[in-house]
Amino acid sequence: MNHKQYSIASRIKKVLLSMTLGLSLVFGLLIFLLMYVIEDRIFINLLHTEQDYFNQQTGQQVDSWRPANRYMNLVVNKQNLSEEFQNIVTDKLGVYEYFHDGSAFFILHGEKLFTGNTQKSSYYITYDVSQLLAVRHSRTTLVTTVIVVTLLVMLIAIWVAIRLSKKSLAPLKKLTDDLQSQDLSELPEGFSQPFGGDEVGILATQLEEAIKRAQSASQGEFEFNRGVSHELRSPIQVALNSVELLELTQEDLKHNKAIHRLKRSINQMEQISEAFLWLASHRSVENESTNASVVLQDSINGYMKQHPNKQIKLINHDCQQLQIHIPKSVFIVIIDNLLRNAIQHGADNGIKVVLSEDEILITNSHSVNSTINNQSKTGGYGVGLLIVERICQRLDWKLSMQSNNNNFVSAKLIMHNHQ
Repeated sequence: MNHKQYSIASRIKKVLLSMTLGLSLVFGLLIFLLMYVIEDRIFINLLHTEQDYFNQQTGQQVDSWRPANRYMNLVVNKQNLSEEFQNIVTDKLGVYEYFHDGSAFFILHGEKLFTGNTQKSSYYITYDVSQLLAVRHSRTTLVTTVIVVTLLVMLIAIWVAIRLSKKSLAPLKKLTDDLQSQDLSELPEGFSQPFGGDEVGILATQLEEAIKRAQSASQGEFEFNRGVSHELRSPIQVALNSVELLELTQEDLKHNKAIHRLKRSINQMEQISEAFLWLASHRSVENESTNASVVLQDSINGYMKQHPNKQIKLINHDCQQLQIHIPKSVFIVIIDNLLRNAIQHGADNGIKVVLSEDEILITNSHSVNSTINNQSKTGGYGVGLLIVERICQRLDWKLSMQSNNNNFVSAKLIMHNHQ
């Protein structure tokens, strides 16, 4: 994913530029319309000025009054108006507009008490503005002017928007650059202080505290796992040596099933302890090498001795010499847990273990009372799938479990680091 294309800065810039373009276009349109409104308002104000002069006239002056503007004309009877004007002028006092075929008129309808009358009578002042329409007659020039002004305003607004967005987002960009330029565990102490106390500063402070808590928890887990693993090694080794000594000194115990189960359990404890120690150590696996086919076959042979009624078959697709980058004891823990899970949930008619270059697939049939226990990680037998998943996460392997018709795909392990 392109970071710049989908960054917050890019999205904010796009929003600001879109808003700027939209407002600039609206601004230009409003200016153009405003010029029409202002021109019409000038004509109407001139009409009202003439009306005020006329209303001040009395007696003989009314009969002889003529508008000062040579484009205006006084009509004291509606019947003397042209038919077009009579159709648009109503009994309501005010100014009316008439535009048709290049003719443009404003007609003012007013009332005045004429000499000899007992009530006010209507009069009309017509204003022929056909030759005075500067906006309409200079439309092309005005449109060009408005476009130029709009573009100028648009460019200034775009420049201001870009500068403001850069300045406003500079702390956020610095924070993201700092986070991307190095590992979070390597960020210097107090890296959030330069960001101040604004929203970005609060975010940086909270992030720094979260990183510290995570590092503290990780360090605590590491020390605990390492300590427990080291502490378990001695008693496990003592127990294993004791069992082997019993087998050597007591002839009747060499074939004792209970002793054999105890020895297997101690060996499993030792392997699990080494797996925990390996997880806690975070050491590289590049120098580790294990033959996957040999470990699989040894584990299968061991489980077939424990469960004579189970049939476990290894299908090896020309991978007898497949070497994987993982300690042998850790790989044994993975295979033992997956095989135990298959035996736990499978019927007695056979288990298949298929080894290919990048994958281990373990399949078996459903038993009548079996349930897929993928959520319960321990599954009733030690750490179970929990440690397997932790190891897979460390190695970037993928472990999936699913049910398919009558076959229970108990484990599908996709490996990435092999030779």
